[in-house]
Amino acid sequence: MVNRSSQTLSTTINQNTMNLQETIQEQIDEVMDTFDFERCSEALRLVECCWLNDIYDEGRVYQLRKHGRERMKSACAMAITAYESLRNDPEEMIYKMGDTGCLIGHCSIYTGDKEEKPWVKVNLTCYIDNSINDGKDFEVVSNVHKKPKKSAPISFGVGDHPDYKYDDSI
Repeated sequence: MVNRSSQTLSTTINQNTMNLQETIQEQIDEVMDTFDFERCSEALRLVECCWLNDIYDEGRVYQLRKHGRERMKSACAMAITAYESLRNDPEEMIYKMGDTGCLIGHCSIYTGDKEEKPWVKVNLTCYIDNSINDGKDFEVVSNVHKKPKKSAPISFGVGDHPDYKYDDSI
């Protein structure tokens, strides 16, 4: 497992405190600069069902970098949405992730309290594990799984995500 993270309790540039978006962008850039995409690319050659193995050699690292940035941005977007709802609640920890199976972007936001400032942490992890992409069919037993209400999306848990569209075909 390759894992790089950056945590900023309080970051200052020219004695001005950075806002949440600026801090997240700085951390994403730092992870992109320090994450070992070449090592991750080579290790993923061993995972038979990895999407990356369909890509020619010269494009593997580029695709990993592209998807890694997208995964972190996706996780951060979901965490920011949750943070906007909870920002006034002390000591709330928000944790969201976005993944493609082998690349997982993580974003954690702590709302802070009287003694500790709010902080954000962004991670990118590459998992080298055959079972990460496996799945198994199952039979749906009637009346056991009820459809969710339109106002309660399953995957986000805190308010409606702006991209959420109710699909009653499930």
